[in-house]
Amino acid sequence: MAPGREMDHLIWRIAALVVILASADLWLAYHVGVGTDNTAVLSVAVMALMGAAKLVGKLPDPQQQKHVADSLRAFFRPVLWTPVLMVLAIIGLVVVLTLTSVTVVPRTEGTPVHACITPVTGKEATEFSTDGSGKLARALVATSPFGRPFRLEVDGYLPAIIRVYPIIGTVVRPSNDLRRSPSILFRPPWSVFSSLLNGGTIRILEGSSAPRKLIAEAGDYRGSFLLGDAKGIPTSLRSQWQLELAAANLRPKDAAATLLDWSQFKRLTLDPNVMLVPGATLEAEIRTRADKPVARVVVTVGNEELVDVPLLEVEDEPNDP
Repeated sequence: MAPGREMDHLIWRIAALVVILASADLWLAYHVGVGTDNTAVLSVAVMALMGAAKLVGKLPDPQQQKHVADSLRAFFRPVLWTPVLMVLAIIGLVVVLTLTSVTVVPRTEGTPVHACITPVTGKEATEFSTDGSGKLARALVATSPFGRPFRLEVDGYLPAIIRVYPIIGTVVRPSNDLRRSPSILFRPPWSVFSSLLNGGTIRILEGSSAPRKLIAEAGDYRGSFLLGDAKGIPTSLRSQWQLELAAANLRPKDAAATLLDWSQFKRLTLDPNVMLVPGATLEAEIRTRADKPVARVVVTVGNEELVDVPLLEVEDEPNDP
């Protein structure tokens, strides 16, 4: 083969290697967060190689052309052999078509994210998170050229079924793409605040029949109790509370104090194995230090983001639950 044509073939093989390596770099940057993530690298490298091929091909001495071609071939020999390039290309194609990523983007930078993704047709759950240091929460998952359905769970949001495709992966913005998990605000009657401050507790149980599961408990607090991730109490609720207190015919001083107490909530620590979902049945119960029930309510979780639940006083209730 003439030195010029031999040089052209060599340059094209080097260009193919650059394309494979640059594509791998872009894939790693996009799906794993490791790499340059710069398409300019691929463009500049290929253009430089094409320019080098033309310059070498214009060398007047065929021996010089052959010397340059031999030097490049010796340097790149381990990876420029045609079978090696084909194997690299096939491996890259298989990886690209069967392995992809799910990325969860928080609403604001620096917000921690914890998520779990599970194939709809499998049980191999993958947990992934970010501590809010600026990195995105990513998980590599196995898919197929036609996509694969997964169940995605993100703290603070209801589970969702998403379909994950190769190459492009899936980017989820929970604040836009998912529904928030319901939050429930439990409001004790004003008459039991003294019990809560004197060794009493509020207990939240899950289930409509025995055995029910205790999912949260707290005490030593005068105010309302929040189960969930709601950020605050809407003003419209406070207006309703004012009407409720007026209808209860409380003294203005007691009504004002109760309104302030309800407006200050204590966030309950939810059992990590429990997720609040619409349709779940919960029972909230306040018991005195002597284990006597003084207030209780049973609620079925709805679709609202924040459910306001007043507890009702219990009169002459036996001690056994």
